[in-house]
Amino acid sequence: TSGRDWRNEVNTSWLLAGRHWRPVREATNIRAPILLQLGERDGAAPLAPIERTATRAPRAELERYDLDHFECFCPEYIDRLATDQVDFLRRRLASPTDTTRQS
Repeated sequence: TSGRDWRNEVNTSWLLAGRHWRPVREATNIRAPILLQLGERDGAAPLAPIERTATRAPRAELERYDLDHFECFCPEYIDRLATDQVDFLRRRLASPTDTTRQS
């Protein structure tokens, strides 16, 4: 970068702004239906906060899978997870008066 104004820096102050926000604590305020899909062998995302969110959010549904963090993208599992998502949407977001929409 010699002779240029560009500096190889990143402002990380935004990282501190979110430290007081606790999604699990706010779960009781979520009024929309939510689907939480939990991989039982996930080592990247902590399971306990996901489980607490599912118990605290009034309209939450928790689905558990014997998967690690990235196995949900494997061909042998992706159809099952996607099917569960579509079923959730149909069940929770379908109009009560018209569940057989025609395009």
